[in-house]
Amino acid sequence: MNKFKELALRIVAMGFVVGAFATSSFASSTAITGGTLQKTEPTIGNFSAVTLDGTIQTADADFGTFTVTDARGSGEGWDIYVEATQFTTGELEGAKTLPLNSLTLKKAEVTPLAGSSDISTFTISDSSTIDNGTGGYKILSANQNGGMGKFDISFPEKALVLTLNPKDVKAGTYTSTITVNFNAGP
Repeated sequence: MNKFKELALRIVAMGFVVGAFATSSFASSTAITGGTLQKTEPTIGNFSAVTLDGTIQTADADFGTFTVTDARGSGEGWDIYVEATQFTTGELEGAKTLPLNSLTLKKAEVTPLAGSSDISTFTISDSSTIDNGTGGYKILSANQNGGMGKFDISFPEKALVLTLNPKDVKAGTYTSTITVNFNAGP
């Protein structure tokens, strides 16, 4: 009987050793829901005053920083266009206008926040006129599978430059409306 007990104890002990090496696996999941695509609005400064002197002159203004957040989780990309209306004095002063293509915006700078897509996923346009009468100018494009996360978009000081040719400018107070358009997709 002792041999039987001894054999039974060995079998039980062996079962514990084998059981110690057994593994278990468990499936785990999480639902990830896409957020929104949004931007803040930049603060655009007033242009510097100009006293006409018969030469080509410029007036400049700051184009404020704004933030773009792409939390959609789709990688579809996005574009930003900047458009300015033609400068005019309005009807009170006889509706004097400046020629189209008088206003230039300098090149944007993109700063990705931590964990966001790399800057290499963007196409950043050089400076160009934004009062061209054709729907604006694409200043920035987040390429497909890029632009995901949060980004600060900034510009150099005095990024808006209004060129005044003496043959085209009559004295008055001119205004323009600058719009930042935001489109999903590259």
